[in-house]
Amino acid sequence: YRYTYTIKYSHENNLNDIFRPVTIGVSEFSFEIFDRWGHKVYTGNDVEKGWDGTLKGKKCKQDVYVWKISFLNEVSRKFEIKTGHVLLLTDSGEY
Repeated sequence: YRYTYTIKYSHENNLNDIFRPVTIGVSEFSFEIFDRWGHKVYTGNDVEKGWDGTLKGKKCKQDVYVWKISFLNEVSRKFEIKTGHVLLLTDSGEY
């Protein structure tokens, strides 16, 4: 499966400001975001936290980013990897 999501920055309404997978029954969780050149812009291991569209405290530019999650499926006891794309839209309209 391929998954695609959009995250839009808006300081006016605080909606869709964090991109994170919704998980149930997983352990050994890892979440990574990469820019189009393969540079890692986010990594996390907490299923409750996600990417806020920043790198080192600065907004990332509006672009398409690749995400990857890896985890142990607690039901099947198999290690799984899922990937997809996320479109980051910013207030500034920078490209």
